[in-house]
Amino acid sequence: MDIQGPDVVRPWIEKANAEYTALVDVENKFGSYFSYNFVPLTMLFDESGKLVRGPQSANIANPKLIEELEDWFENGENSVVARNAMEINADIERNAGNGFASKKAEELFHDAVSLLGNNEKENALVQLHSALEFDPDNYLIRKQIWALENPEKFYDGDIDVQWQREIMRKKK
Repeated sequence: MDIQGPDVVRPWIEKANAEYTALVDVENKFGSYFSYNFVPLTMLFDESGKLVRGPQSANIANPKLIEELEDWFENGENSVVARNAMEINADIERNAGNGFASKKAEELFHDAVSLLGNNEKENALVQLHSALEFDPDNYLIRKQIWALENPEKFYDGDIDVQWQREIMRKKK
């Protein structure tokens, strides 16, 4: 999910040598449906379109994640991932809804997406900051603001997670 679109995400997909279809959700439709308000958000679907892992954060450098994915590729329905998928899908059905704390936050977020699509970055930022006021715990909104205001922390080399932690520490 990145409101700036696939062009800013593509280098990360290429860096990972991804040999799968990667979708970039510019409007946060998946996050809203699955009631998640943070990024990165990763979901894996099998060939039939069934969700088998996620939605959750995923770091491709995490050895546990690599182990789970290799198990899934090798063992399919008998893998830990597949066994957990039934529980994940049941949980999603119970909790599907909206990833925003208020309708106003969601409206402002979508206004920002439209403005950004019209190359109105400053106006989009105003809308995102307003959305964050209505939903202060929404890390999806917060990270979109950070990425627009500080692209070097997100798109020039590794994502600066330490910088994000420091910002949050100062906020508290």
